[in-house]
Amino acid sequence: MKSSLEITYAKKTVKRKAKAKKPKKVRYRKCKFSISEQEYKKMELYCKANGITPNKLVKNVVRAYLKEHGVKVTESHAKNQLDLFKPSIPIQITMNL
Repeated sequence: MKSSLEITYAKKTVKRKAKAKKPKKVRYRKCKFSISEQEYKKMELYCKANGITPNKLVKNVVRAYLKEHGVKVTESHAKNQLDLFKPSIPIQITMNL
């Protein structure tokens, strides 16, 4: 498949590039939690010493925890979605040649 589009006019041929698809937008979720004043101060000191933001620190800690414990997220379909590709009754096909 070509990545360009050809348009022919009376005596001219113009080549145009096909539009590139935009990458899918990443959706983020908010998460709230409470920590003590002492823990917050320690976290601020750690972040200043390492040149990162508290938000980045929390994200890195969560990623490391999930990676270490092997947590896998699987996509599930909505309850009202049809099971077209996963039949509940297994289908057996036999062919005699």
